[in-house]
Formats: sequence, C-alpha cells, structure tokens
Amino acid sequence: MTDHIQHTWNLTHPTGDRVTIDLWTDGYSVRVDGGGGESTEGGRQDVEKLLERYALRGYWVESDYPVNDPTAHDDDTDPDEPTDKPDACPE
Repeated sequence: MTDHIQHTWNLTHPTGDRVTIDLWTDGYSVRVDGGGGESTEGGRQDVEKLLERYALRGYWVESDYPVNDPTAHDDDTDPDEPTDKPDACPE
C-alpha cells in the first residue's frame, strides 16, 4: 500500500521564505519542504516540535489542512443556493 500525505502545514517567514510540513498517512513520517528539508519519523509530536521551532525563528502558520479528508468532499451543497427552497416541486 502506498502512503499519502495526511495533513499539510504551510508556514511563512517575514522575509518571504516558505516551509511546508507534511504528515503522512502512515502516522509517523514527517517531511519538511524548505527550511533545510528535514525528515523525521515521530508523527504528530514531531510536527508540533517543528511548528514550535519554526515559530521561534519567526515563521507563522499561513494555512493547515487535511489533504485527503473524505469528509471535506461529502458536503455537496452550493453556497449560492438558497437554503429555504422547497424539497419538491409543488404540483
């Protein structure tokens, strides 16, 4: 089975430098893109340590999100669609 990215954190520094931290679905592999390209196998705990370390260097979390979260795709409602529409066409 191939592992995929479970969660991603995008960090930004005032100088414009960017770092991406990825937690993989195996639950313990962590990859860092930028900032020296660190890799660890400590899971979510290592992500928290990395976030703290980068915060001390002046980075902030610009965004973080689950990558392949099935619940994010279950909501098929259109935000522009009125919520008070009838369930069926009255005849």
